[in-house]
Amino acid sequence: MEKELDLKIDISRVYRSLRKSRSRMRVYFCLWSIRPEEASASEISGMTGLGIKDVLGALEGDGRKYNKEDSLVGLGMVTRKQVAIHGKSFVLYGVRPLRFDVRGALWEYAQHVKDHRMLDVLQSEIEEIEEKEEKFSMECF
Repeated sequence: MEKELDLKIDISRVYRSLRKSRSRMRVYFCLWSIRPEEASASEISGMTGLGIKDVLGALEGDGRKYNKEDSLVGLGMVTRKQVAIHGKSFVLYGVRPLRFDVRGALWEYAQHVKDHRMLDVLQSEIEEIEEKEEKFSMECF
């Protein structure tokens, strides 16, 4: 497992980016729920129900609908790794291990700026992830 990184992440920029795009938020929380594992864009698409173009836009930006600087990779929240398996090349994405809880920081920031809409969205995303994690752990036993 990768060591935790002490990156300087501007939580207000992350907050603005995730608030502007529900797709970015869903992709990030999806990757958060499977950490430390990584997934391909098509796997993320299947887990989130988003189209592959929206997933790739959220992860890396597309220069049109999704800004590259505000993408999850561009913000430094998600890693991108190219791997070769049996001669085929794949790109895998994973949540970057950070020394602080991004979800908690987003929650605190939303409370600070009194953004009730964002608090509701964060709460529903967190509940959905916890429900999936609980279901997964029950299936394993």
